[in-house]
Amino acid sequence: FPAPPECFVGREEAIREVNDVLAAIREGRTALRALQVLSRSGVGKSSLLLKLAAELDAACVAVDGRRLRTLPSHEACDVVLVDHVEAASPAVLDAILDRIETTTSRALPMLWVLARRNDVAAAADLGRLNDLSRSMALEDFSPDEGRVLLERLEEELGEPLLLELAVA
Repeated sequence: FPAPPECFVGREEAIREVNDVLAAIREGRTALRALQVLSRSGVGKSSLLLKLAAELDAACVAVDGRRLRTLPSHEACDVVLVDHVEAASPAVLDAILDRIETTTSRALPMLWVLARRNDVAAAADLGRLNDLSRSMALEDFSPDEGRVLLERLEEELGEPLLLELAVA
């Protein structure tokens, strides 16, 4: 399961990049309106989106592409977070991309952050998405982040991890 914001570890660079893009949009320094967060499964894209929703200085709406049948209203938000965008149906993905194009062409002060796995085939062609967005790779945890994560896990469990887990 994704880590809740209060248990979140690391990813300062990714959070900083999203904040930088949002600031550039607000200041009119970029035409960019969509940012993809790419990684293989299990690296922390969903946790990152939960953290962003909780801590961005912006009105956010978050949706899961796996369950999305229609797009929610986003008129009163600054950031739309779409998790598992690769699992959205082709029709829903097209609707998302249409909204991103509208947001971009009208220079609306909004950011779309789309998390997608890059280790599986998508249900739809992602060429249009790639044309409308910039990509940001979410890397595996650094050794320091891994240590903090394991320490937090021990705290939650209330006991030390098995040696095999701690050195893995």
